[in-house]
Amino acid sequence: MNNTTEDKTKDFSNVNYMIGRRIKEARIKKNLKQEYIAEKINISATHYSNIENGHRSCTMHKFVQICSILNETPGHLLRDVIAVKQENDIDELIQQLSPENKKLLEAVITTYCQNQA
Repeated sequence: MNNTTEDKTKDFSNVNYMIGRRIKEARIKKNLKQEYIAEKINISATHYSNIENGHRSCTMHKFVQICSILNETPGHLLRDVIAVKQENDIDELIQQLSPENKKLLEAVITTYCQNQA
C-alpha cells in the first residue's frame, strides 16, 4: 500500500471512530440498547456494535435512520467530523455516491450548516 492509500485509510478509520463514538454517546444518553437500534434498522447487533466502535461504516441511509431513532440531527453527530477530510477527498467521495445518497448527504450537510449558525 502506498502512503496516499494508507493516509486515506487512516482518515476513514478516524472518521468512523468519531462518528461511532458520538452515536454511542447519544444512544447511552437515551438509555437504549445496541440490539434495539440494530433491530430497528435491520442489521445485526454485531454490525451495529462495529459501527459504534469505528470498525465499520454505515450507509448514509442507515446513518439517517440511526439519527432518527436517537432523535439527533445528522449535523450534531457529524460536528467537527466533516472538517477531518480535505476538500479534494470529499469531492472524490461525493462523486462516488449514488444520486439517492447524494440527496441524503445534501440534507445532512444542510442540517449541519444550519446548526452552526
